[in-house]
Amino acid sequence: MPLLVGALTVTVSAVVLPAAADNTVMPAQYRENCTACHSRMTGGDGRVLYTRKDRLVQNLKQLKERVDYCRRGVGLDWSSAEIMQTVTFLDRHFYRF
Repeated sequence: MPLLVGALTVTVSAVVLPAAADNTVMPAQYRENCTACHSRMTGGDGRVLYTRKDRLVQNLKQLKERVDYCRRGVGLDWSSAEIMQTVTFLDRHFYRF
């Protein structure tokens, strides 16, 4: 049982603390769509797509284009605000453009 509690503590800290540090909360549309798809693509932690050395996105414009590309690719109907919330979250937590 203590192992499970420890694992949960690490997981919660990894998601909640960075968001609290810069006031950027993980958007629901990202949590509900992107994480599952990216996890399937990588066979595990989908965040490696954002942190790998050979990542496809090199600037903020490309990040917005990639989010919109993925959104359209899986047929999601996100508003412009939802797209920008996702872009802002990804930029602040992974890309830092």
